[in-house]
Amino acid sequence: MIIEEIRCKSLLHRCPMDFADFTLNPYEGCAFGCLYCYVPVIRVKRGQEDAVPWGQWARVKINAREVLRHELKRAPFGSRIAFGTATDSYQPLEKRYRITRGLLEELSWLPYTVSITTRSPIVLQDADLIASMSDIRINFSLPTHDDRVRKTLEPYAPSAQSRLKAIERLTAKGVAVNVFMAPLLPGAMDNESMIWRYCKAVADSGAKRVVCGSLRHLAYFRKAYQQRLESIGMGQSALTREQFPIVLRQIGESQGLCIDCYDRG
Repeated sequence: MIIEEIRCKSLLHRCPMDFADFTLNPYEGCAFGCLYCYVPVIRVKRGQEDAVPWGQWARVKINAREVLRHELKRAPFGSRIAFGTATDSYQPLEKRYRITRGLLEELSWLPYTVSITTRSPIVLQDADLIASMSDIRINFSLPTHDDRVRKTLEPYAPSAQSRLKAIERLTAKGVAVNVFMAPLLPGAMDNESMIWRYCKAVADSGAKRVVCGSLRHLAYFRKAYQQRLESIGMGQSALTREQFPIVLRQIGESQGLCIDCYDRG
């Protein structure tokens, strides 16, 4: 990993989507480098091509806490602030730099609605702080419960079991956790057996809500994606794109889960 410490000029950015008012990313780049990540696709579209491949570099916003403190003066109370829309706020660098921790401390006594999207059990180092905040939720990224699939598509990310254990510990502390089955992994997760095992694992962790996303940007990675799945004997879909959410809702609800599905490019 190539690590660079930078001083950012801004941190809060208006969110064009309906899930938040502002986005907040403590880092640029991400050590997990998942095959299907949409961030490098967006960077290329914006003309932000990187000399080093995605997943092999990161920039640390060392003045993030100071910048946030200043920008919050212009952010109305009650605003929804979403961490981790273009990076993982709890990638391994957080153990050393604690940037996310500092930002949460700034927000912990103010009336904002906070969400954090992560796939990292490192979030547990802030579990007590998170549990003390009045309006916060963790969106735990778990595209698959099967570590064969995880090792194939996101080999540098934490294991599926470590994520499920982290979800269990967070929910035991009373933290609201949504589990993100996103992106939907065609040819790997779209059959009834995998859906049932996934929902059972999530329900056993104590989480109550699964959000499933079908992202059209996967087309950019289709060849590499298919090759990797075929290497572990997968790649054939048993359910159509239309059938999948119906089956997921039926199985999820039978396990006591609330299921939300979206289709976003």
